[in-house]
Amino acid sequence: MTAIPPNPGPDAVPGNKEHRRSLPLANWPPEDRARWQRVKEKHGLFDRQAILHSLETPTVRGLEQSVGRFLAYLLHVRALIPAASIGPLLSPELVNDYADFMRERLRAGSVHEELRRLRAGLGILFPGAALGWMNSLPLKPTRAEILASRKPIARPDAARVLAAAYSAFDALPVIQRDTETSQEARNALMVAFCVLFGLRLSDLARIRLGEHLRQHGSRWRLMFPSGVKNDALLLFDVPPELAQRLETYLGAWRVALLGNRLDHGFLWIARGGKPPLEKTVAMGIAKFGRLHLGRSLNSHVFRHVFAVTTVLRNPADADLAAASLGHTSEQMVHGTYTRSDDQEISRLWLRKLTRKRRGR
Repeated sequence: MTAIPPNPGPDAVPGNKEHRRSLPLANWPPEDRARWQRVKEKHGLFDRQAILHSLETPTVRGLEQSVGRFLAYLLHVRALIPAASIGPLLSPELVNDYADFMRERLRAGSVHEELRRLRAGLGILFPGAALGWMNSLPLKPTRAEILASRKPIARPDAARVLAAAYSAFDALPVIQRDTETSQEARNALMVAFCVLFGLRLSDLARIRLGEHLRQHGSRWRLMFPSGVKNDALLLFDVPPELAQRLETYLGAWRVALLGNRLDHGFLWIARGGKPPLEKTVAMGIAKFGRLHLGRSLNSHVFRHVFAVTTVLRNPADADLAAASLGHTSEQMVHGTYTRSDDQEISRLWLRKLTRKRRGR
C-alpha cells in the first residue's frame, strides 16, 4: 500500500466528484479484481467457489458497486492506493471513517444499506476474514436513525388517477391515429394498468400478448408465470371497464404505433414500432401525470397504494398485499410500502379488492 502525500493530484482536488462513483472493476487492485471475477464465473458443474454465479444480476451489481464505492473513497478521499489488495487495509477505524463520510452525504437508511452490502461484498472477497466488527461500528446508524430518515411517500389518490386515465383515454377520437394521439392512448392505458395491478416497472414493460396478456372468451387475464422477482406467480383478472378500453387500444392505436414493423407481440409500442424499454414506459407514465394531474407519476408509487389500502382495510391482509405485489413475505409490505403518508383509502380501490376477495 502506498500513501500519497498532500496535494495528491486531480483525483483529490476540492469539488472532484470521483469519490461518489463506484470504482470500475477493471480499476480494482489486481488481487481483488481476480478474486471477484473468479467468484462470478462458474467453472464446471461442481465449482463451489463461484458463489455470485447463482445470484440475480442486480444483486451482484449492487455488491460490486458497494465495494467499488469503498475503493473510490480510499483512492479519492483518503488518498490510499492498495498495491495488490485492500485486505491489509481493512480495520474498524477505516470503515468507521467511511461510515462518517457517508453520513454527511446520505440518509441514515442509505448508509445502513451501503454498509450491509459492503460487508457482504468484503465477505465474498475475503471469505476467511472476521468482519463481525462491521455490525458494531460506532458510527453505524441506529434503528431509530434509520426509521427517522425515511422519507414519507406522497401516495396519489388511486380513484382520481384511474378516473383521469379512463377520461383521457375516452376523450381521444378512435379515427385519429397519428403518433401523438396513439401515444396518449397508450400512456393512459399504462397508468390504468399501474393503478389496478401494482406491477413493477420491469414487469409492466415486458407484457406480451398471448404470453402475459391472454383472452379467454370475452375475458382477459394478465399473468406472469415466471421471470418475476422472487419467482412469484402473478395472476390478475382484467376488469370489464379496462378490457373494453384495452380492446380499443389493440384494434386502433397499437396498430398505428406498430406501423409497418413486424409485430413483436409487446403490448406497449415505442416510437418507430419498436419494443418498449423500461425508460419508455416510465416516461409515458410521468408525462401523463404532468398533463392530466399536475404532477409527475411513477409506476412504483402505485405499489404503495396497493399495499397501504390493503393493510389499512384489514391489517391481517398483509399476506394478501405481499402475494399480489410479488413479495415472498410480509416484511417488505410492513417495512416499506406502508410508509405512505396519505391514509385516505380509495373507495374505488377498495371495491375492487372486495370483489377480488369475494371471487367476483
